[in-house]
Amino acid sequence: PPPPPPPPPPDSPGGIPGAPPPPGMGRSGTVTKRRIKVDVKLPMLNWAPIPPHKIEQTIFKELDDDSVVEMLDFSEFKETFKLRSKKAPVKKGAAQADASVGASKNKGPQSVLELTRARNLAIAFRRINPDVQQVTEAIEQLDTAVISTEMAELLRSEFVASAEELVLLDKAQTTGKRMAQIDEYLFKLSRVTRLVPRLSLLCTLETCEEMLASVKPASDAIIAASSSLLSSKKLRKLLEVILAFGNFMNSQRRGGVFGFKLSSFERLMDTKSSDRQLHLLHFIVKTLHTRFPEIVDFTNDLMSLPQAGAVSFVNLETDVSTLKHTADRVNTELTHDPNNAILKSFKETLEPSIVQATKDFGEAKAIYKKVTTYFGEDPNTEPSAFFNMFLRISKSIQLADKENEDRAELQKQILQQQELAATQGADRLAELVEGDQSAQAGRPREYRRRGTITRRPEVRDVEDGTIDTIITDMKTSAYRRADNVKREVGQMSEGNAYASARPWLK
Repeated sequence: PPPPPPPPPPDSPGGIPGAPPPPGMGRSGTVTKRRIKVDVKLPMLNWAPIPPHKIEQTIFKELDDDSVVEMLDFSEFKETFKLRSKKAPVKKGAAQADASVGASKNKGPQSVLELTRARNLAIAFRRINPDVQQVTEAIEQLDTAVISTEMAELLRSEFVASAEELVLLDKAQTTGKRMAQIDEYLFKLSRVTRLVPRLSLLCTLETCEEMLASVKPASDAIIAASSSLLSSKKLRKLLEVILAFGNFMNSQRRGGVFGFKLSSFERLMDTKSSDRQLHLLHFIVKTLHTRFPEIVDFTNDLMSLPQAGAVSFVNLETDVSTLKHTADRVNTELTHDPNNAILKSFKETLEPSIVQATKDFGEAKAIYKKVTTYFGEDPNTEPSAFFNMFLRISKSIQLADKENEDRAELQKQILQQQELAATQGADRLAELVEGDQSAQAGRPREYRRRGTITRRPEVRDVEDGTIDTIITDMKTSAYRRADNVKREVGQMSEGNAYASARPWLK
């Protein structure tokens, strides 16, 4: 009989080959980045990538680096950053740690550590004291003059060998061969008793005084600010007035309330008057001046608000916890090394201050919980948010008060100008009337100036020479008809137009 057919491949039922994944998509359905072909070997950038499923909510979702790659010319970059050939000599001045890592391009002892781990240690090795003997002695003596806080943190995070690495280092040591510099450094550090507790103590021992200098003032500021808020009668009355205005406005439609969140205070400035020139806070401040003048200066009752508003409880609690753990580690180390001068000095000088700082922080935490509950806020609210609300309330009321004063002053000036204008207008009108009366009184009634034309006196009685006078006057000045139409001298009627055009016929 013929042999049975082979089983179908795992990626496609029935033996039919599966379709290749679409571009940018892996076999497992995850999005993959487009590969870029480079004709030279470039070094690796040891960054920590973000998983593809977490890119969606980051800024990187909006970036298009592929278009940048297409746009730029990387010729110079490739020439500058390409890796050297294995046979190329090492540059002078290369770090000693790189030569001792055990890379294939350098001669010397090979590291027994994993390659990436050895490279990371070689990089970190440049930032620490290379004298391992001096470093181990300083760790055993807890000497902060040799081991700084930064160096202690680096030693604790990078240069503490794991159990697997200790096995490899012990094996390399027993062979009697020369060890790589990084391996020897790690091996000698591992021989320090209580290495991790001592390094942890060195990380905080030097900063205790600095933390103590910040914990006590912060705790005192929270206690003072909370106490002043709890005891201020003026602030209580202010909130009462605001609650009254709010319930008056809302009771018809939404009904009244028993209280409000402090964040609601900012809504007072959003509630505008009909002409949009004032907001509710303007009116409340004006009411305080007229009806409750004793509470206008309520800010005088509040103490240490700016200092308390700069405190972060998270950081403060972290500092206090660090101080307590440092004191505990000091006591633990003293049981092993009771004659250590640094530990004895710490216990005598700083431990009492740590105890007092812990007590002050406990009081600050208790009264802060009380004051936040008292004002209807969440006790987990940061002091920087809670106390700054009262600072904003104070500044907003002061600003509204100043705007009210400026507005009142402006209205006063406008009223004064109107009164002055009215007075000046009345005086001017009186002057004009009086002047007109005086002018009329000094003229004959039949005469009236109109430009340069003077109306002739009306002839009522014809006497001797009257006709001659009228004719002479008509020859020397214009004649104005009764209908007030001016006619020039020499202007003739229509009937005499023919004769006027032919003077020789006269």
